[in-house]
Amino acid sequence: MEKKNHILVSTHIPFSLYSIDFYKLVQSGSTNKPNLGFARDDEGDNISNKNPYYSELTSLYWGWKHLDYDFLGLVHYRRYFKGRLRISADDKTVHVISEEECKSILSNYELIVPKKRHYVIETLYDHYCRTLRAEPLKIAEEVIKSKYPEYLGEFNNLRKRRSAHMFNMMIANKSFLDEYLPWLFDILDEVYNKLDMSTWTNYEKRGLGSVSELLLDIYL
Repeated sequence: MEKKNHILVSTHIPFSLYSIDFYKLVQSGSTNKPNLGFARDDEGDNISNKNPYYSELTSLYWGWKHLDYDFLGLVHYRRYFKGRLRISADDKTVHVISEEECKSILSNYELIVPKKRHYVIETLYDHYCRTLRAEPLKIAEEVIKSKYPEYLGEFNNLRKRRSAHMFNMMIANKSFLDEYLPWLFDILDEVYNKLDMSTWTNYEKRGLGSVSELLLDIYL
C-alpha cells in the first residue's frame, strides 16, 4: 500500500477544512469529549489525556503512531506554513504549503520549521520563567543532565539565546521523527511525573508544551 503523507491540523473546536486531503484535521485532547467529526487523538496508542499539558503535541503523537507516511507535519487550525496551495479553512481562503513543495524541500533537508521568533529584551530562559511557572523548565534541565548530558550545553544556551522556532510546528521526514519524538516525549514524561500540578491554572499547566518548543532547537 502506498504511503500517504499528511500535515495534521490540530484543533479542539469545530472546524471545517475543504479542498485537500493532504491536510488532516485531528481533534486534539479528545478524551471524554464529543466527536467533532474528524480524526481523534484518543484512538489506539495515544496520550490524549495529557493535552492540557502537552497541547497540540498529543495530535502529533497520534499521527506518528498511527499513520503510514514518508513525512508528517503539524500545524494549528489558525496557523499554517505559507505556500502556493489555496485551501478553504472555516470558509476563509488561506495559502498553505503543498505536498509537492514539501517533497521538494524534504528531499534535501530533514524538516521544515517556522521562522524564528525573536525576543528583544530577554533571553529564552528568562522569558519562559517570567510568563510561566519555572519548575517545568528547571526539571527539564535536571532530566537532560541525568539522561542526555550531551544536550546540556545547548540547554544552557537558553540563558543566552533570544530566538527560537516556536509553536511546535514542523514538517519532517519519518526518519527524523522516529529519532526526535522518543527523545522529546521521554523528557516531557519525566518532567510530567515529577510535578504536582493539581493547584495550577490551565495556563500554567500548558508550560510543558512551551518546554517542548524550546527542546526542539536544543535537539537541532
